Amino acid sequence: MTSEDFSPYIWVNGFDEADVKLFYDQFHCLELTPNLQEIPIYINSFGGSVHGYLAMRSLIKRSVKPVATIVVGKAMSAGALLAACGTKGYRYVAPDSDIMIHEASLGAEDKNSEFQNQAKMLDRLNKTMLRCLGEDTNLSA
Repeated sequence: MTSEDFSPYIWVNGFDEADVKLFYDQFHCLELTPNLQEIPIYINSFGGSVHGYLAMRSLIKRSVKPVATIVVGKAMSAGALLAACGTKGYRYVAPDSDIMIHEASLGAEDKNSEFQNQAKMLDRLNKTMLRCLGEDTNLSA
């Protein structure tokens, strides 16, 4: 990331591998910016990979700076979960924004044994997702 690429905030639309890499690079740069008091993350997303969300959440939770999550437009699925993991008191939702949360899902189109393995993984991901949401909001799932 060059100085020309520097932005004092992060914009999140997706949660695939490339999105996580960009998020990491931007987050790391903002953490090292001395005059930046908090890290703002703007979210306008239909969601995406639970694994991508969990990677982003890990970075947010280890930050020494407060992390502001700001929903503009929509925060659906993984986007809603990311919005919830901002620092308490630093979570914002624009008045006309939509938030949607649902259970984790996987595309299962394989043999029975592979489908059963995917079902176990899906159950684990769903429990992880709900545990994280409960921790971030102090609500029980």
